[in-house]
Amino acid sequence: KAIALIDGQGETLLRVSEEKITLITDFANRKADWFVADANYQLQYSWVGISTVLMGIVLLGITIAWVFSRTLRQSIQLAVDLANEIAAGNLNNVIQIQRQDEIGQLLQALATMQIQLRERIKTVEEARLEAQEQEQYWHTLVEEALIGLALFYLDGRLVNANSTYLNIIGYTAVEAFNQLTLWSLSPQQTEDPTVQIQMHYLATYGRYGPVEKEYLHKNGQVVLIQESGVLIEHQGERFIWANVVNITVSKRLTRTLYKTETHLQAALKIAQMGTWEWNLATNEEQWSAETYQIVGLPENTPMIHETFRTLVHPEDREAVGPLIEQ
Repeated sequence: KAIALIDGQGETLLRVSEEKITLITDFANRKADWFVADANYQLQYSWVGISTVLMGIVLLGITIAWVFSRTLRQSIQLAVDLANEIAAGNLNNVIQIQRQDEIGQLLQALATMQIQLRERIKTVEEARLEAQEQEQYWHTLVEEALIGLALFYLDGRLVNANSTYLNIIGYTAVEAFNQLTLWSLSPQQTEDPTVQIQMHYLATYGRYGPVEKEYLHKNGQVVLIQESGVLIEHQGERFIWANVVNITVSKRLTRTLYKTETHLQAALKIAQMGTWEWNLATNEEQWSAETYQIVGLPENTPMIHETFRTLVHPEDREAVGPLIEQ
């Protein structure tokens, strides 16, 4: 009985113990589940906070980058606009440099370039004005020259000429340039040995003349000229630079004077009269052939005034002397 009683109580205690153990186990499991759930909840909200902070940092970085990028783009665009203005010729830009970085260095370089370009353009403009004045000066000298100046190609075509030359030939610039030639102005002399010799001198020595030629005026009249030329080279091409003097009037006067002198000498010879000239500075006298014949001296005998006095008749010397001195 005792054993049976013990066994019965033991089973009862065992069953009770198992029930308590089951309750404790269930409680422990529920507590563990609660702790796990709470931990998961805390962890979840911790990640949310971290994510929020990280998102804020990212957004702040994006904002800073956007502001920096916008400022950088504006600075670069300003530099590009200034460069375009300078390239377009506007050198009066006001360039304000408020940065010390690479953009500031770029703006400083643009400002320096603008100043240097202004100085260079000023120098070039001064040189251009000086060259223009020199060109006008030489143009005036050439245009107002009293002799004709003309430029020809080697084949004889007229390239350019001053107004004096155009007046000599009687053509306008439009009529003459690239239409007239040296040969068309004096066609009858193209085979003249003298002209051929002058062309030989031009080819051999680079110059010719002076040579006397005849030009045909536009109105058909013959113009007597004296011509000289020299070879020049410009931009790799060779030209003849000629100067021409109209000697028509002087030649006519010379011919007229020669005729007059010839007629005078003939008249003096017929009349048996002589002439003489006395140079008061040198005391020398020039006698004509008839004068030598009249006084019986050899022609071209050197004469001074004292020699002339010895030839005057003694009775006339007193009368002639004071008249000569007077």
